[in-house]
Amino acid sequence: MNTTTRKAAGIQRIVVGVDGSHQADAALGWAVRMARGMGSEVIAVYGIETPVWFASAAGVLPPQFDPQWRAEIQAEFENEWCK
Repeated sequence: MNTTTRKAAGIQRIVVGVDGSHQADAALGWAVRMARGMGSEVIAVYGIETPVWFASAAGVLPPQFDPQWRAEIQAEFENEWCK
């Protein structure tokens, strides 16, 4: 078996849920160490609750569809959770 075949047969991605807790930080650190040893990619996932939305005016988008809101959430994820 050559190295190309071995790499293809190994773990290609490790998905880790992050939430800012010490436990999540430890899990992410473990995933990074494992990924380095296997040449894998780490994907950090942060889930948020969709805000409850009661439309007060016709034609107004809920916050989760607002591009500015989404950009703020993405910036928080990238700058705080993934640093």
